[in-house]
Amino acid sequence: MRDQYRALYDDFRWHVPREFNIAEACCRRWAQETSRIALHYEDEAGSGGSYTYAALQADANRLSNALRALGVQPGDRVAIVLPQSPETAVSHVAIYQMGAVAMPLSLLFGPDALEYRLQNSEAVVAIVDASALPALASIRANCPALKHLVVVGTADGEGHAWSTLLAKSSDRFALVTTLADDPALLIYTSGTTGPPKGALMPHRALIGNLPGFVASQDWFPQRGDVFWSPADWAWTGGLMDALLPTMYFGFPIVGTRGRFSPERAFELMQRHRVTSAFLFPTALKMMMKSVAEPRSRYVLGLRSMMSAGESVGATVFTWCREAPMPRAASRIDGGTAFTEARVTMIMVGSVISASTSPPTRGAERGIARKLIKNARPSRPKMIDGTAARLLMLTSIRSIQRFFGANSSR
Repeated sequence: MRDQYRALYDDFRWHVPREFNIAEACCRRWAQETSRIALHYEDEAGSGGSYTYAALQADANRLSNALRALGVQPGDRVAIVLPQSPETAVSHVAIYQMGAVAMPLSLLFGPDALEYRLQNSEAVVAIVDASALPALASIRANCPALKHLVVVGTADGEGHAWSTLLAKSSDRFALVTTLADDPALLIYTSGTTGPPKGALMPHRALIGNLPGFVASQDWFPQRGDVFWSPADWAWTGGLMDALLPTMYFGFPIVGTRGRFSPERAFELMQRHRVTSAFLFPTALKMMMKSVAEPRSRYVLGLRSMMSAGESVGATVFTWCREAPMPRAASRIDGGTAFTEARVTMIMVGSVISASTSPPTRGAERGIARKLIKNARPSRPKMIDGTAARLLMLTSIRSIQRFFGANSSR
């Protein structure tokens, strides 16, 4: 086999447009198709519904207008303290399209963690779930930049009620032009080696994240794909490896509220016909112990799965391939861990990478010949997932196989 590493390396280029906005790429362009589903949502009781991109965009426009009326300007930090929910997706779109900076924070944070991040970021508005109000009440006086709270749920006189703000606002909003290098997202580290550090990401960071997402999900999206992950959308994994890339391609994602349970996970995947998933190893181990033979109880359509955060282990990997994924291929091509990207992949599908080995030269060979020829959201070819061109593969053999079997992509 001829070694093409040098040619692939030399020819690789990132194609990033001068102007780029995450909200336009992930929602506005898809809202033109009024029936296109963006989100299937369920709360703890199983209630919920499906939301179109058009509906999310209309609410995002209302929220952008409301935030502007509260004084939010481009570059201002807006905190999002919400669980997986329609309001979370709406908040991200609304903040990005007005040129402000989204700062997702976990509902699991206590007062000290919230205070540090709100104070350090100088956030001017926090969009919060009502359950977070007690924690915020005890520290708000120490966050002088925080002028307003927007409360989802029962506000009890605290801040501005989400429903009231949106009801008073127009569903039309003109996208603020942003450069690809303009700041869009502020995510704080966990603080395990000192105070949490804010990582400020530009709009173009989404483009850079797509190769790992597409490759780790067996060339997502394919026809009929539905994505699901229990990962909190306040964390990088849930946001950048689930919510935003799925919306970038205009496909549906399943969102849930409540504690993770193995039985509910299988029920959700069956009910919503989930084809692609991102599950932490701990969740997979719980699922394996609870339901050793899921195909005997559930009808599942999984074709790809990615796991990250810790070692998966041979036992769990074998179970994933044989138990919940009847569509999985039987061949495994190489094992690779991408330490720099903080991603460990177990792709079960036509191209499989079991990630238990350290980074190798073979991983470097996964650099694609093309990323996205033109990333302008107005260009249809950017948004066809399988036509997103070659992104990232784990070996020269996989690259050759992909081109040979998918020459029409």
